[in-house]
Amino acid sequence: MAKSFIRYEPLGVVCIYSAWNYPILLSLAPLVGVIASGNAAVLKPSELAPNVSRCLAKFIESTLDQRYYRCIQGKGKVAVTLNNQRFDMFVFTGST
Repeated sequence: MAKSFIRYEPLGVVCIYSAWNYPILLSLAPLVGVIASGNAAVLKPSELAPNVSRCLAKFIESTLDQRYYRCIQGKGKVAVTLNNQRFDMFVFTGST
């Protein structure tokens, strides 16, 4: 009597803030979900893991289409600037 189906409705552009602990996992896990659901993304890795942040930026730049996926590096001012932009969803993988 009932039917089930999947309706694909991307949300738009997602901003992902990742925490310093487990920086690769906490950056790429949400990014995989964003890509799989058809959204664009801006990733902001933690400034407390600068080497990982540089590696993630290089990886994303070299493997993903820059029209849809970006990795933004920087400290608090960068995060504040990102907060003032229009995003359809925010993902924060850290604590409160």
